[in-house]
Amino acid sequence: MTTSYEMFDLDRHYNMIAAWFAEWNYPILPRDLLPTKGVVVSLDGNIPSGYCGYLTDDKFCYLEGLIVVKGATEEDKGQIIPAIISAIRERAALRGAKLLNYSTNNPKLLWRFIGMGFTAGDTGLTNIAREV
Repeated sequence: MTTSYEMFDLDRHYNMIAAWFAEWNYPILPRDLLPTKGVVVSLDGNIPSGYCGYLTDDKFCYLEGLIVVKGATEEDKGQIIPAIISAIRERAALRGAKLLNYSTNNPKLLWRFIGMGFTAGDTGLTNIAREV
């Protein structure tokens, strides 16, 4: 399997990504809340299979909104997720970032990230948010 990526384009990709969130029964973020930077990964040149946005400020890059199309096999996820991280690492390095950060309480995802060189911190993490 080969992977490729393209930069996230809000106008082109938003409806597709919103549909993925709906399929997973996740809250659908309004267009204006998705990061403007992100990557969309495809397997074997097929339709997009995964997305992740990121926020960056000089040396720090926070990954946000990682999602893989529902129905992707574990083998597919084993290709899609590393491709997403690789693409974001490439883009972040071009901007001078030194650290990628992601929060999860999904054990499978946690071990995938550790397998890609991430270091786990607090394993009891719960993300919290509040409207401004």
